[in-house]
Amino acid sequence: MIVGGVILLGLLPTTILARPATGVPGTLQPGFPVVLSGSRIEYGSPVFADVDLAPDDFKEIVVGGTDGRLYVYKQDGTKLWEQDLGLGIQSSPAVGDINNDGFPEIVVGTSGDTCLVSEDGGVYALDHNGNVLWFFKPGDLCEGGNGKSDGVRSSPALGDLDGNGKLDIVFGAWDHYVYVLEDNGTSTPTVKWSYYVRDTVWSSAALADINEDGWLEVVIGSDISRSLGDGGRFWVFDRDGNVLSGFPQFVDETIWSSPAVGDINGDGHLEMVVGTGFFWQGTPRVYAYDRFGNSLPGWPVATGEGCFSSPALADFEGDGFLEVVIGCEDSKMYAWHYDGTPVTGWAGGVQPYDSSHNTSPFIRSSPIVADYDDDGQLEILFSYRAQIIVMGTDGSLETDDGFHPANPEYYAKYPILGSPAIGDIDNDGKLEMAIGSSQLTDPDYGRIYVWEVGSSADAELPWPMFHRDAQHTGYYPAPPRLSVTPASLYVLHQYGSGDTERACLGINNTGDGSFSWAVSSSPNAITVDPPGGTVSSTSTTQIALTVVGLGTATFPTGTYSMGSIVITGTSGGTPVAGSPAEIPVTLYIGQVSRAYIPLVLRSVP
Repeated sequence: MIVGGVILLGLLPTTILARPATGVPGTLQPGFPVVLSGSRIEYGSPVFADVDLAPDDFKEIVVGGTDGRLYVYKQDGTKLWEQDLGLGIQSSPAVGDINNDGFPEIVVGTSGDTCLVSEDGGVYALDHNGNVLWFFKPGDLCEGGNGKSDGVRSSPALGDLDGNGKLDIVFGAWDHYVYVLEDNGTSTPTVKWSYYVRDTVWSSAALADINEDGWLEVVIGSDISRSLGDGGRFWVFDRDGNVLSGFPQFVDETIWSSPAVGDINGDGHLEMVVGTGFFWQGTPRVYAYDRFGNSLPGWPVATGEGCFSSPALADFEGDGFLEVVIGCEDSKMYAWHYDGTPVTGWAGGVQPYDSSHNTSPFIRSSPIVADYDDDGQLEILFSYRAQIIVMGTDGSLETDDGFHPANPEYYAKYPILGSPAIGDIDNDGKLEMAIGSSQLTDPDYGRIYVWEVGSSADAELPWPMFHRDAQHTGYYPAPPRLSVTPASLYVLHQYGSGDTERACLGINNTGDGSFSWAVSSSPNAITVDPPGGTVSSTSTTQIALTVVGLGTATFPTGTYSMGSIVITGTSGGTPVAGSPAEIPVTLYIGQVSRAYIPLVLRSVP
């Protein structure tokens, strides 16, 4: 939302500039920090991605500055390239192959702080060498302005909405539209659809199959214009730009937060979580919706102030249910279970402190979640004042808070508002953690800080960067899940027609990833082909069953319980959800009228 044409988010209170006390400095990655050629990095969140596809298989660090310079640095601190895009980058770039050339492209939004900008803001696409492929300019937001677009603060999300094999670019703009673009190999992308949401969009889209139709939907928040009542709207669009039934949902606060999507309650369906506030005077809450637009039981939950931050999802307790963690304008971090109850240690939110035991006026960094020190426990990481704070899932501070100088301190020397990124960028078996910042004594020049943290060998990284991945889908993958169809098998055999009968079962993975499956047991009279294999996400493997020995002497006319076929699924040696699946088999021998037999029960030729 814009007040008198001026965006107030860029104003950083001087109280957060104080130099913190020196604790135990985090171990910097060799070559870092690097001093950038342009201005500081504030809201820009770095992304880890293999941009150059060099044989080294290392990941690069991609981040943008407040002056519009986009940087790509290698793991050793050498610059791959930079590109000056004009207006400031106050969001996170997305990385993916949008034109199917075999190389990743970078898509990033640019925007100004007022309606008096002298350049157009919008969305740029750059190739892996830093050349601008195209620029898309949204409309002019400002009434009576100078015709320039203030542009895009929404971080683009990349995903194939229509199944044509190409990644679409999804974002919201300050001209009150949500856009879906496609790279067509020219200097002007194709607008596949746009939707007028009647007010500014700060929120970044999440992409996931919400209505279980096999296609990705677009999940995003927006403001509401004063003519419609103060507050915000929560939208879900299908691949063609139609609003799903049950949406939009109206709330009494703006939605500047970016939604996160995952099966938080373990019911096999996706839920959507988003924060609200802080522009209007409504009640700040965090909402959780099901695929039909209903609030989940126990939601929404109230927070002390609005949440500009975006939620992260992770299974804190290893029980198969996802927790929700978010930072808010009351300077607290919050964490809840799927039912809206606070995680133990998080009731009322947790107040972090920097290493001088100072607090910040707010938290705008979106948290990430990782086992950053390889201790077998997840941690929550976010920027706070001029540092990266690490909290345990029990709400304890694992960085120096002014009273625990033995704890590490990740000090970036200037107020930072973006999210850190974590991963093994140099394949050395250790995790690295990066953030963009500046230096208090010289804020005209930005810096990138990278620290070495824990071992990566067994590290769990459920939400390692802003909106979880380099394509910014905001989607927490569902674990692999075994499903067998039909759940029971009724085999029909015409009396006297032979000694064998065949039927089919389908082995399905209704989650993400893949798993190995095997028939662990079956009745002696039934053979299975194949007896095992691998099934990937949302795919089905057909297996043939042959019932043998159906001679009339062995099986007179009648119905027989043949026992059960047991199928197991494993991933990494661990049983997947739904495993084992036990499929009872019933055999009928007699007069069979095949004209009326359901297809799933007919014999297989």
